Amino acid sequence: MYYSNSHKSKCSSLSCGCKTDYLTTPDPCPTPDACPDEQPCSEVFDSQCLIYNGASIICGPDTVVETGDTIQDALAQITAYFCNGSAPDVPTDITCGEDLVVLQGTSVVDALPLIVQYFCDAIAGLPTVTLASDGSVSSESIVKDGTGPTLTTKGLVGGTDVSITDDGTDLTIAFTGAGVTQQNVFSNIYDSGWVDIPNFNGAFGIAPIVGKPILELRVVDRIVFIQGQFIVPLDNPSAPGNLITAYSDYPLPTSNKNVWTTAGGGFTVGTDEQSITSIEPIIPSDLFPDKIVRLNAFNSINQRGCMVNGGMVPTVEYLLTTITNARLNINGTLSISTQKDQDDTARNIVSTPGAIDTKRNSEAYHVVGKHASGNPILTYENIDYVASAAAGYIVYTGIDTGDVYPFSFDGKQADEIGGFPIVVQVSYPLNPTVTLTDIQNAIASM
Repeated sequence: MYYSNSHKSKCSSLSCGCKTDYLTTPDPCPTPDACPDEQPCSEVFDSQCLIYNGASIICGPDTVVETGDTIQDALAQITAYFCNGSAPDVPTDITCGEDLVVLQGTSVVDALPLIVQYFCDAIAGLPTVTLASDGSVSSESIVKDGTGPTLTTKGLVGGTDVSITDDGTDLTIAFTGAGVTQQNVFSNIYDSGWVDIPNFNGAFGIAPIVGKPILELRVVDRIVFIQGQFIVPLDNPSAPGNLITAYSDYPLPTSNKNVWTTAGGGFTVGTDEQSITSIEPIIPSDLFPDKIVRLNAFNSINQRGCMVNGGMVPTVEYLLTTITNARLNINGTLSISTQKDQDDTARNIVSTPGAIDTKRNSEAYHVVGKHASGNPILTYENIDYVASAAAGYIVYTGIDTGDVYPFSFDGKQADEIGGFPIVVQVSYPLNPTVTLTDIQNAIASM
């Protein structure tokens, strides 16, 4: 293998083995024993015989290496250029902030030590930082977030059932209490106990009926429970617009049937007379449900006792209605709906051929009372109890008891269910935005 010296070079002035002869590859070492330091390259060339053929290397106005120089000369020329002070001086001042590090005109050789020395001195001049507690409390130290090099520390203090231990490297924070048990978890759950829903107090409540059955509320954790009986308030027929306040008067025939519709615990009647809704909420606003909830699980046949004559043993007749929906609304009001206008079309009966439907015969109406004032009260047993007692055996008779209804009544009409009891058994969760303080304040307002 050989390299031609036909390339522009300075071989003519060198004695490098390439002036008149081609280069040869030397033989490898004859044996491993005779060549302990084996050459890593299969071919080795004299640096005087390798020619730099790139563009001349220029630094400012100076040509440091020319095209055609040998590699040996090129390396020597670069080294000499910088070491002998031939390199250009620093053209402008080198500064760090307000400090002058290298003055303009300083040689590159002298500039490098100056830069190194500047930063060594700056690092050595940084203040020593000592971390320690501020001494105000007995505590371990921890660094507060901030800007160095001056650092501020804060005390890390243990508390009830919490310890802090420093082993020289790490801080260990440990719980030292007795632990959480099922008993103390449940003992911390809020329970208001049962509280009566009050008479209307200007903001919420029910009609002020003296002696009425209990309707009560309880909050456990975030669940509201309501139970008891709600009595639909009766309007006083002798003074319309006024409430019959004594519950003991509700069975009297003179109490009639109409729902009380005055503010302060009264109701409004729906335009279809199928439902009534309390004018005001019956509970505090923080205990309102966030969706409509039924006050009982099923539709119910409700009855209200009504005396139809006086005497020591008055005759009692029961008025009947069907409550299809009793519900607590999201604004805290109470709504009650009857069976009116439901399941009517299937059992229409025409009184006269070609006439309009005048009667209905749905089974639902068989359990809903309807009569006019003065209608006879009938018995379906057909037993004459006086005659049976005298004869000593059952004497059957007609179905007319001899008593009459003291007022008209239609159990389909929601506006005629005054005095009826509504059984309440319901629970619901509170809105997540309601706080424990809100709940406590609501209970206190009752």
